[in-house]
Amino acid sequence: MKAILTCLGFFALMNVSAQTPGISINSDGSNADGSAILDVKSSSKGFLMPRMTEAQKNAVSNPASGLMIFQTDGESGFYFYDGTSWSNLSKGEGWAFDGNSGTSSGTDFIGTTDAQDLVFRTNNVNRMRLTQSGQIEVLNTGSSVFVGEGAGNSDDLTTNQNVFVGYESGFSNTTGFRNTAIGMNAMRSNSIGYHNTSVGYGSLNNITGGYQNTSSGYLAMNTNTTGARNSVLGYQGLYKNTIGLGNTAVGWRALYNNMSGTYNTALGFGTNSAGSIYSNSTGIGYNADNTASNSVVVGNGSVTSIGGQVGWTTLSDGRFKKNVSNDEVRGLDFITALQPVTYNYDLKAKERWYKERFGENEDAEWEGKYEIEQMRFSGFIAQEVEKAAELLGYEFSGVDAPKNENDIYGLRYSEFVVPLVKSVQELNEELQSKSQKIAELEQQNKELLLEVEKNSERLKNLESVLQLNKK
Repeated sequence: MKAILTCLGFFALMNVSAQTPGISINSDGSNADGSAILDVKSSSKGFLMPRMTEAQKNAVSNPASGLMIFQTDGESGFYFYDGTSWSNLSKGEGWAFDGNSGTSSGTDFIGTTDAQDLVFRTNNVNRMRLTQSGQIEVLNTGSSVFVGEGAGNSDDLTTNQNVFVGYESGFSNTTGFRNTAIGMNAMRSNSIGYHNTSVGYGSLNNITGGYQNTSSGYLAMNTNTTGARNSVLGYQGLYKNTIGLGNTAVGWRALYNNMSGTYNTALGFGTNSAGSIYSNSTGIGYNADNTASNSVVVGNGSVTSIGGQVGWTTLSDGRFKKNVSNDEVRGLDFITALQPVTYNYDLKAKERWYKERFGENEDAEWEGKYEIEQMRFSGFIAQEVEKAAELLGYEFSGVDAPKNENDIYGLRYSEFVVPLVKSVQELNEELQSKSQKIAELEQQNKELLLEVEKNSERLKNLESVLQLNKK
């Protein structure tokens, strides 16, 4: 201890020049390093900075820039004076790798204070840049972008041009390319699918190899595996679709139950959600549900009016018809076999029927939902019309018979015009025939009258002759 004090005292009194060796404090007698003014060396002891409290530190008069101390209370640690204020070396004025405390969102940040972009690197290669305009540019990665824990698969980072944003979005992707998935678990299972766009939690979650799908909405197309070229906008739209192709669903749970059906269209809340394997069916409006392929449904069971400025046009171009015949159409015998009736719709019975077969039942209520049950309608019963046609061997297109066990009967009332026209033609032919017969009878009557007149004249002449003979 005495030797150390003597050495420090000597150091304090000496006049050090550029050529003068530094002072060495050690136990091995070595000289100070040529670059050091003070070289302290030990393998068993440390160096103690001046220790003081925060109050004592702040009371130091005119601290020199670079002055260092160890603060023992408060945020304890090594402090140095930067010429303006004290800075905690233990905390560091940068961000620590093991977390930070005492930060302020108003003043503390990671980034630049000059007009320069912020660049992130791995292996000393630029990977991402935050530009001054706020854009995020991903560099040297084949244009693939992964944001979120578990997002994407590093195997495709340099080649496939995918964008996966959200927890485990695109998690299983391997060779799938040019996909965009935004949302937790969006396109999570995709491996080889391509050109897909998925937005929303769990959207296209189970897709593996489907392509060119566009899905937006919570759990939209959630179970789709290899279905392709589908477009969905809405909560759980096309939810159960697995391999269905070319479907379009817009609205809450639109086409919800479709699994393998193709080229179906649904526009509206819960629309076209009854079937799972139908194709080329179209539903427009709230709960407008198709129950067969190749069908169009507009509106639900509560709709009381469907119309427009002009009547519905049925395509009827002779260039696209074959096997044309006018001998098979039944007329008066079919029309007279029909039983016109009046009736009320039982909408509640229809709702129960749907629930029994399809399980899903939207039981929302609104003013006027069951007003249609109060309306008195005129028409026919489809089953009775079908039976009348069958008895006559008439293939009548006016009956829309069920296409499957879950389909319902319908009538195309415009088709009744054809047998009605045929009936009028038959009546006209009968009328013409009767008119001709009447005309023939009238002619015969005229001829008979002439004959009678002639006979009357002869009789008069004969009577005159007889009178003369008597005289």
